[in-house]
Amino acid sequence: MYTCNFTLVPYTSLFRSGAGPAKVDPLLERLVRELFPKPAYVMNPWWDLLAYNDAYAELLGGLDRRAADERNILRITFAESRGSGLFVDWLGEARSLVGQLRVALARYPDDPRGPALLESLLNSSEAFRELWDERSVSGFTAARKELRHPRLGRIDLDCLKLSDAHDEKLSLTVFLPAQESGSE
Repeated sequence: MYTCNFTLVPYTSLFRSGAGPAKVDPLLERLVRELFPKPAYVMNPWWDLLAYNDAYAELLGGLDRRAADERNILRITFAESRGSGLFVDWLGEARSLVGQLRVALARYPDDPRGPALLESLLNSSEAFRELWDERSVSGFTAARKELRHPRLGRIDLDCLKLSDAHDEKLSLTVFLPAQESGSE
């Protein structure tokens, strides 16, 4: 039997400007919990982690030791280069994230958090600056993620992202055990 402790990031820490959603819907929180042992999280367009389960915390590592406003996937990926050892194809993953950020900036031009995040990443990461200069634009696509986890070894996961019907700025991302392409 699995024991799952659910982590919910406090709303007040993530949305200092007050420009974000009021909170994560309790049913969405429950869904993230119930998806354990599959890694899952809820984020806003600026990659702030609003809720995640223990499986995702284990996959990314060290989330619970971070302050709520430091739980941002883009900052972790680029400013700390945490993802560079985790993803087999780090450059492909990083390029995809940069392209998705361009889409979010165009979709939410009046949200000041987007330009603030962009400026922070441009100032803190040479890798981000180089990819930003490529000017790629891409939306999210469900895909296989190949990981090299420091404790768990090689893990292949299929990743999908779902939008919240009640708040278009929230999305749920879930990682499923990879299946052979002929068995899906």
